[in-house]
Amino acid sequence: MRQLFTRNYVLLLLGIFVFACAFLMLFPVMPVFAMKKIGLAEGNIGLIVGIFSMSALACRPIAGYIADRYGRKILIMAAGILFTAVAFYYSFICTIAMLFLLRVLFGAAWSSLFTGATTVVADVLPREKLGEGMGYFSMLMPLAMVISPAVGLEIFTRTGGFPAVFTSSAALGVLALLFLSMLKLPPVAGSGAKLRPTPGALYEKKVLGIAVMQFIYSFSYSGIVVFIPLFAMNTGIGKSSWFFIFFALSVLVSRLFIVRKTFDRGGPDLLIIAGYLCLAGGAATLALSSASAGFFAGGILIGLGGGMILPTLHAMTMCMVAPGMRGKANATVLTAVDLGMAAGSMSMGYLIQHTSYRTEFAFISLLPVFALAWYIFYIRKRYPADKIN
Repeated sequence: MRQLFTRNYVLLLLGIFVFACAFLMLFPVMPVFAMKKIGLAEGNIGLIVGIFSMSALACRPIAGYIADRYGRKILIMAAGILFTAVAFYYSFICTIAMLFLLRVLFGAAWSSLFTGATTVVADVLPREKLGEGMGYFSMLMPLAMVISPAVGLEIFTRTGGFPAVFTSSAALGVLALLFLSMLKLPPVAGSGAKLRPTPGALYEKKVLGIAVMQFIYSFSYSGIVVFIPLFAMNTGIGKSSWFFIFFALSVLVSRLFIVRKTFDRGGPDLLIIAGYLCLAGGAATLALSSASAGFFAGGILIGLGGGMILPTLHAMTMCMVAPGMRGKANATVLTAVDLGMAAGSMSMGYLIQHTSYRTEFAFISLLPVFALAWYIFYIRKRYPADKIN
């Protein structure tokens, strides 16, 4: 246990968890702020999410390059300072253009921060603890998701204003920076090399196969969760908030009791196969559900699947490259996350418009089959043999 929970690892967990809380507490408030304070039309609310996502997508490879070229801590601290400053200055904007500019900066800050942090996890953990360590790290966002949105709404309700929420988010950013500033990271082989920001220096070819698997998961995930509230409303099944509660709890359970040591002891096979089968089963359950029980069971299966898939893919990514290439490898896979999220939500919305929600969920249930075939016939042959037990 001492070998896993080192000083650097604990400080990283604390810092990123607090940043995740600061980030997610703005989620339920930002659409209301954009409409009531800035005057953004209801039909354009999606732009504040789209602009954030596009900025995050554009900055991932650059963040990976900076992490490998100049060091992880420089990237994390710079991104954290930018995040905190933007959260604070939300209170002072009064035009749509200013809002969009800050959303661009916010997306750049968050994507850079998370890219750097996931790279540091691999740097500070021993190889035999990588799966367990990634499992704990990947629990931070689900934990923050359960807590922070409700806290943000409570602050807004009690104070009756947006500045208190933004100031609270910025204050959490300062606290997170204090934790991260105490990191003492080991030198990384290859850092400081004179790498030019060419495509070869921004993307890692060795993990493109894993990026494909990540894209399929993110595409499926976004195609489900974005439309769950509308599906629940149109079918009269129940409150969609319960779907997300069951989803978040099952993610935590899978990462705490399944992923935590399975990867280190048995390799990725079991986790990948079980994870994508759960994802397929969850989507199929939603397609067939006509009552609350099936609706919630779908959320549980999808949560279990995501809880196994994401940390396993991250750990595999870190095992396939040298330490000096982890930044761009991480950025390559996380770029696939952003692409999958955007493509899934947009294309599945078009499919729903011309068919139905159940047809969309049934289509998504087939995608994990392609991911498993890709893993068995392509990834497994290229993954280091000594890391598949």
